Amino acid sequence: MTSITYPPGPISQWGMNQALQNQLAWISYIGTDGSIFYLAGPAAPMAGAQDGLVLRKHMGLMAPFELLELKGARQDGATWTDTVYEPAEIMLTLEASSTSSQGIRNVIRQWISAWDPAVGNPGHPTQLGVISVHTPDLGEWWAPVRLSKNISDVFDKDYTYSFKQAFTWACKNYSSFWYGPDSTSVFNSNTVQYVVVNKDPVGSFTLANGSNVSSAIHAFDAPNLVKTALETALGIGNILVNDLRRTFNHVTYELQFVGSLAAQQIAPLVKDVTNLAHGFVDVIARPLRLFSPLGGGVTQVGFVPLTNIGDLPAWPRYLCYGPGTFAFGNGPGSSSYITLGPLNPGQIVLVTTEPRYRSVVDLTPGQPGSSGAIGTLLSQLISFATNNNVPPLLQRFESFFGVIPPQGNLYSLMSGRFTNPVPGTPYGVLPQVQSIPVWISNGNANSQIIASLTPMRRWPL
Repeated sequence: MTSITYPPGPISQWGMNQALQNQLAWISYIGTDGSIFYLAGPAAPMAGAQDGLVLRKHMGLMAPFELLELKGARQDGATWTDTVYEPAEIMLTLEASSTSSQGIRNVIRQWISAWDPAVGNPGHPTQLGVISVHTPDLGEWWAPVRLSKNISDVFDKDYTYSFKQAFTWACKNYSSFWYGPDSTSVFNSNTVQYVVVNKDPVGSFTLANGSNVSSAIHAFDAPNLVKTALETALGIGNILVNDLRRTFNHVTYELQFVGSLAAQQIAPLVKDVTNLAHGFVDVIARPLRLFSPLGGGVTQVGFVPLTNIGDLPAWPRYLCYGPGTFAFGNGPGSSSYITLGPLNPGQIVLVTTEPRYRSVVDLTPGQPGSSGAIGTLLSQLISFATNNNVPPLLQRFESFFGVIPPQGNLYSLMSGRFTNPVPGTPYGVLPQVQSIPVWISNGNANSQIIASLTPMRRWPL
């Protein structure tokens, strides 16, 4: 993998001024070889002064769709049955520029090297390139793309003399939509608290557990910095921090107490906002979810909060850590449950709710055939056949090579089916946290569910 970036070097002063104004969209491409091209926005090159490519025009960011309909011989009009999206055919009008003849050749060669239409085939890259779009109000959205056509433009014979060349680049987004950052949530027997910082905060605050006080936490610190600060009060390895929601004037952290504080009732952390201006901090404690013993274990009942910031419905995924029997609501607020189990201690199973994917996959490390030469061959076969997507044919490969869960076919442990996704959020409406009911029976302190959701959007700008 290469670490080449265009334009090379630090951002220009002009670009820094644009970034501070926080108005322009940032558009970039991350190649199959790891190279990065900033095409539009503050980090894009200044044509004629920096080596790189500038995006002049684009089309096809929104995928086309087809209305499926039925029509009787004597029917007025037609009957709509479904809407399906086609791959998005994206056209980029680019201008490559440099300050030297060798530079313009390098730019175009590196750009072509960053794309491979045969990606996923043996001997070729396994990861697709990615177009990333970031706007000040919607954040970052990206799409995996594949080169779909060769360059059909007529090149100037003297572009190595003029140091610039415009051309059109065609690629396809076979996923149709644009993806945003995952919303994640953890459900287990550990105490969880939420820390909300908002109203354009300036300065720092601290959180205390009894007489133990954290180091200073600055407004909008990254989760790893909050974790380090809290370990001052709670001890190293006793806290996990996750971003639940982040906007320009609002951030919500999820704090999970683990390690020596796992499966204990922890009093709400006490805030000190003496050094915080123009904002406030709120600490919300979620009670410990332990109920009466059942079959030698405990029953944990509660919710996993997930937020869909996309405008399309999204299907949650659940990573289940045994032991125990697991249940998931069929969508937000549903009273209908899908159950899985019982799982053995140490067993890890992925549950995918989207109907077109395989519903349940055993991801337990060290199971027979999952390591060594056979495991390597199996992973290569799966990667080749599926381009690294969750494969419907995985069970067939498992059967061929003897990689099967100890309970046999995991589908026999599953009852019910998922039919309700998390609804999307229309533009102009504040995304809402959706609570999906879950429970674990006959589990212990190691039993947990990690829920995640990938938001999707039709238009990224």
